[in-house]
Amino acid sequence: VPSSALPDILLDLFLLNCKTLRGKWVELSCLIESISTINPRIEWKKIINNKPSYVYFDRKISGDLENRAVIREPATLVITNATRSDTAKYRCEVTAADDAKSFDEIVIDLVVRVKPVVPKCSVPKSVPFGKLAELSCVEEEGFPKSQYQWFKNSEEIPEDPKSSPKFLNSSYTFNTGTGTLRFTSVIKEDAGEYYCRAKNDAGHAQCAPQKMEVCNIFSELQGAIGRTLEPGCCAPSPWFSGNVSSSVLDQLQPSDVLGRKTPLR
Repeated sequence: VPSSALPDILLDLFLLNCKTLRGKWVELSCLIESISTINPRIEWKKIINNKPSYVYFDRKISGDLENRAVIREPATLVITNATRSDTAKYRCEVTAADDAKSFDEIVIDLVVRVKPVVPKCSVPKSVPFGKLAELSCVEEEGFPKSQYQWFKNSEEIPEDPKSSPKFLNSSYTFNTGTGTLRFTSVIKEDAGEYYCRAKNDAGHAQCAPQKMEVCNIFSELQGAIGRTLEPGCCAPSPWFSGNVSSSVLDQLQPSDVLGRKTPLR
């Protein structure tokens, strides 16, 4: 038969971009719409960083899909129990020796989404008035990469404090990509219960609330005249103890208590 009379091999697919959740199954369709060759050669390759590797060759599943994938005749690849490492481009190649056009291929982009796990949150228990405080939130299992939200007393904290009347007096920066909430100078109104939420397309998870207190050390010292003062957790570091008298306070300034370790004489 003249080659001009032979049909061309023609492939089709349902979806160019596929998404699934970790642990679920996903079907990468490779539909042969037109072919005259009785037994075409079918191959699937996984492509990461432009480097292909076989996952189906010589009628056998291979590589990291072995025991986790099957071919649905004639050429569709079905992955069961998808993992995060399955995220890649997949190329279906069909060779048909008896067709005028003897080769065709399609490429499918697969993304396996992973729900975030409970993030690790760090909230200082007590911060001196006017000092810096940093709250951190980290989650590394989610895919795509998690974005972060911080909440204070169940109220979401906006990226810009000036955008909400409730946070207008607060001074902070918030990076939703890293999860870091940094107060440059805490005020009494910043005290409260804080928790963080990590989220992506697959879902979200959040840590348990943690309480942050804001204390004014100088005011506390004034109220402690005549009493025995023990080192407290509110100060940057314990730097004196003993009986506090008014003469001791006369030697101190608020800037001493809130910034410098002033020796007492």
